[in-house]
Amino acid sequence: MNSKSEIYNLLHDKGQRITHQKSILLDILLENTDIMLSVNDILGCISDSSIDATTIYRNMQAFTESGITETMIDHKGLNRYKICDSQPHHHMICTDCGKIINFPCETKFWEPYITENNFTETHHVIKIYGKCSDCVK
Repeated sequence: MNSKSEIYNLLHDKGQRITHQKSILLDILLENTDIMLSVNDILGCISDSSIDATTIYRNMQAFTESGITETMIDHKGLNRYKICDSQPHHHMICTDCGKIINFPCETKFWEPYITENNFTETHHVIKIYGKCSDCVK
């Protein structure tokens, strides 16, 4: 998803209202597309006192259920959120600064194991932890 209007259309199609709080949260997510944000990160970007952590959690859950955001648990056990990319991908996660670098999901090296074990894949997640080039310096 690339624009706020695309996201608004998706929310509308899913029967969700576009509230002031959702608009602010979407602005923050769209301004930070290169990192996954925790609720505390998002809270730190907000000056509107009508938005508390509970409101953020509730809206992030609704965004994720609608396919607007993706979520993952980082190496510290925190849920992090990011606007979904349209292409399937995996993540390299910097353990120092939290930067998330996407890389494409081009080959499924596990498919022979799936076939061999008569397993049906519903989804998969690959996360690689380390240090980004900025933190290595």
